[in-house]
Order: sequence, then C-alpha cells, then structure tokens
Amino acid sequence: IIPIAWLPGLYEAGPLFLAAFLVFLHMTIDCVDGELARLRNEGSVTGLFLDRLNTAIVYPGCFAAIGYGVWRTDGR
Repeated sequence: IIPIAWLPGLYEAGPLFLAAFLVFLHMTIDCVDGELARLRNEGSVTGLFLDRLNTAIVYPGCFAAIGYGVWRTDGR
C-alpha cells in the first residue's frame, strides 16, 4: 500500500482529502442509519433528535474548517 503522502502533489492536499473523506463517511453512516431504522420500524424521537443534532454540528464545522484553511493558506 502506497501512503497518500508519497504521491506527487497530494502531500499538501492531504488534509483536504481527509476532510472530504470524513464528510463522505459521515453522510454514508447518516443515510444508512436512517434507512435501517425505517426498514426495521425502529425509528424514535431520540434518534431523530440525535440525527438533527449531528447534522447541525458537522456541516457548520465543515464550513468553519474550510474558512480556517483558506485564511491560513491565504494569510489574511
């Protein structure tokens, strides 16, 4: 297995790819969790609350991280 850092040009973009992967992983787990709850008829108010809370934390965090990355890269 070749580490991502060894591939030309990807070393500096590594954090960006990691962030994209984590967002993809979050969205996948979020969708699968909701579908399983609906298929099993085990949805609950607590599950819905936790789902919405998780979304309310993750997406603003992504925008804050992108803003911080742009600020750090641009130097302003």
